[in-house]
Formats: sequence, C-alpha cells, structure tokens
Amino acid sequence: MDIPFGNHYNIMSNKETKELLSFLFDIADGVKESVSNDNKITIADAPNFLKSAINSSKALAGINEIPQELAQMTEAEAAEVRDFIKERFDYVADAEVEIIYESLVLHGIGVARNLLRLYSGGLSQSSAS
Repeated sequence: MDIPFGNHYNIMSNKETKELLSFLFDIADGVKESVSNDNKITIADAPNFLKSAINSSKALAGINEIPQELAQMTEAEAAEVRDFIKERFDYVADAEVEIIYESLVLHGIGVARNLLRLYSGGLSQSSAS
C-alpha cells in the first residue's frame, strides 16, 4: 500500500534494510562458526563466509537508500523487519526483539555505511560534507 508523502507517494519498502541486515547476520554466522572450533579465524574458515561474500554486492548496492527507507518506513514494514529478526534467530520475546531492532537500526546500519565509505572512497559526493 502506498502512503502519501508530500506530493508524492511513498514507494520505499524495507528491502534494502533487510538485505543489509541479512548480510550482517551472515558475517556474524561466519565468525561464530569459525571461532567455535579453535577461537580463531584462518583461511580454512573461508567457506563459513561464502554466503556473506555472495550476497555482499546486493546488500551494499542499496545502502545509500536505507536512511530514506527507514525514515519512510511504515509501522507494518518495521514489524516485518522485526519479524525477519525473530525468524532468523528463533526469538519469541518481543521486548528483546524491539531492543535488538532499534540497536541494529541505529548502530548496525551506521557501521556498514562507514565501512563502505572506508573501502569505496566515500558514499557519494553529497555525503563528503
């Protein structure tokens, strides 16, 4: 459903947010799996990061859209992201998921944007100021 936004309609969704969160979760899964055996990450652990490597370009391609996506996200779309987190980690406690959701939105997205800025030489000309 489109929500009126000024003279335009909100056609944003939570697609980019969910793709980035999935990518971050995949990296965390790789780290968890790698250190569970010997408390270190070596070249032998590369297969643990394959899923995140495959999805990295898709997840990072729309990263500049995420702030606008979050600003225009409806409560139903935010609930969909929270449900995505709950399903991914088999959480049942809504209060915990709400805290995790807020933290990921506030901090996780910022970390990812800054990593992209470091590795790509900047997000855009407008973000350089």
